[in-house]
Amino acid sequence: MKDQLIGLARLHQLDKSVFALKDRRDDIQGRIDEIAESLQALQEDLDRQKEALGETATLRREQESELKLKEDLIGRAKSKMAAVKNTKEFMAAEREVESARKDHVMVDEQVKQLMETEVRGLDEIDQRQERLNTLKTEMMEKSEGLTADVAKLEAQLAESTTGREDLVKAVDRQLVTRYDFIAGRLSGAAMSACDGGTCEACNMQVRPQVYNLLHRGESLHMCAHCKRILYLDAWISPSVGDASPEAAPQA
Repeated sequence: MKDQLIGLARLHQLDKSVFALKDRRDDIQGRIDEIAESLQALQEDLDRQKEALGETATLRREQESELKLKEDLIGRAKSKMAAVKNTKEFMAAEREVESARKDHVMVDEQVKQLMETEVRGLDEIDQRQERLNTLKTEMMEKSEGLTADVAKLEAQLAESTTGREDLVKAVDRQLVTRYDFIAGRLSGAAMSACDGGTCEACNMQVRPQVYNLLHRGESLHMCAHCKRILYLDAWISPSVGDASPEAAPQA
């Protein structure tokens, strides 16, 4: 039975390393995704600014057309004023010219403001585009490095998968099934080392009788608190300490 428990403990150690690799891989992939999302957000914001500037340009052209109409209206009003034959008609034509001039001044001012807005907007867009291009280059280089790291981790995971298959074959199927069930329920941590009589997973003391039996390695024991399968580091790392029954405290 002890050989089976040792095999299970080695399986647990491998799974711990696999979980760590997956966490690192997911963390790096998350950073890659954040880079892509940040660049996408910056590009979308710049596109919105370009769209708004395009609307400003459209409005400016419309106002320029309106300005041309006002100029034509002033010209016609002046021609009418030159052709009048009495004071009343002259004053009416003069008021028409004055009104057209006021409208022209107002529209001309709007055109100038829109042109200034366009100039500032184009300059700002050029600067933001240049910064974005530089940032894209930097981020893409960083992303490529992170992608390479993910590829290495994937290769290690593939290798670990093969090693796990070999370990599983050496352990009783029912024991592995129980282990996998606990691992699924406890987010992968199906076992816990118990050297010193304390469950490392929950930091709770195990009963002395259980600790003594654990040293014998004749049966499977679980932590009464966190329900994980208990093992001794000494089973898989002899340098940790003596795992013999004599080393265990007596009940």
